[in-house]
Amino acid sequence: MGEGVVFVDVTYHGLRVAQRARFQLAAEDSGFVETEAPLPVGTTLRLEGEGMNREARVISIVEQESSAKSPPGMLVSWKTETLQASPDQSGDGTIPEEDGHSKKGRRSRKRSNGR
Repeated sequence: MGEGVVFVDVTYHGLRVAQRARFQLAAEDSGFVETEAPLPVGTTLRLEGEGMNREARVISIVEQESSAKSPPGMLVSWKTETLQASPDQSGDGTIPEEDGHSKKGRRSRKRSNGR
């Protein structure tokens, strides 16, 4: 086995999305999780196993393709700045509004009075 390789369980909001997934340390603050169904970029997840228990955010993915040079999976980072920088905390596609309400990807149209 390569240097820095461990097997981890990947959970998302308490749901196990991968069990004993191969994890390769890429840098001091990131690593690659091999999984057939990578989660979307920006997703916060938890990695647990073999001396690891940390929250991380998906920063890049490799989808399963016949011509891919690497296995499918996701590059994750646990840097504090990465975990705090999230364009969509809710994960449901809503866009927060200044008045406290939210839209779900819709644009509003102003109606004219026929003038």
